Amino acid sequence: MKKAFWILLAIAVASYFFLQNNPVVREFLSSDGAANVNVANVKNIEDKLFMWIVYFEGFRANAYPDGAHAAIGYGSQFYPNGTRVQLGDRPVTKEYAKQIVLAHLKKGVYPYLKHVTRELNENEMIVTCLYIYAVGSGAFMRSDFLKALNRGEKGIQAAVKLTIRSSVSVKGQVHMSLLKRRWLEMALFCGKISLEQVINLAHAGVYSGELRFYYPSGTPGSDGYYHPDLNEAKIAEFIRRNSGYKTTLLDVLDKDTRALLAK
Repeated sequence: MKKAFWILLAIAVASYFFLQNNPVVREFLSSDGAANVNVANVKNIEDKLFMWIVYFEGFRANAYPDGAHAAIGYGSQFYPNGTRVQLGDRPVTKEYAKQIVLAHLKKGVYPYLKHVTRELNENEMIVTCLYIYAVGSGAFMRSDFLKALNRGEKGIQAAVKLTIRSSVSVKGQVHMSLLKRRWLEMALFCGKISLEQVINLAHAGVYSGELRFYYPSGTPGSDGYYHPDLNEAKIAEFIRRNSGYKTTLLDVLDKDTRALLAK
């Protein structure tokens, strides 16, 4: 019995050192840990994430056409019970519209963060969630953006992957509004702009202006991605252009979220 014990102990010790010194195993354990951290930390940024969604989507109490389907509230196409929004549905309050968004985030966005194998900072996590929210989990899983994150790419190197044609097109046609949205997402991802800077801007202001304001060439580069102008002067000009409007992001938030900002 003693001999068997020492044999098992020796095997256990040898296995431990093998695992610790095997780079493939270390990478697997590290990536798995990062994925768990991302999923665990997402609740810490939920309020900010929601406010960014409201910025991009705006608020409509009544259902409205949204591409091939209908949307309501803060751009939601489905209710929490899975029923698709239909034109003519009963109007929603801002408070209920927020519940719809949060329900979708929990079911259709947060679980997919486990597929990101490096730890994300706050801005990166917000943008990753915005991207999943906008393009859907299936497109995210196939995306160049996810591959870039998992290669360890950061900053603009990873961010430009948001502009691959499939993520800025509807039925094969490139949409200027989607390119402009990606511009602001890239600015946020790279830490060039913050929620505090847009909270008093005209909501959805990013959709105004000519495309070359956001992308100097106006066309994708040889790599297939659109390369944005994110210099400090450009960000400042974007903020100036969208300041002083009667209705701002703050005005289209629900009262509970506005209360958070007052603290």
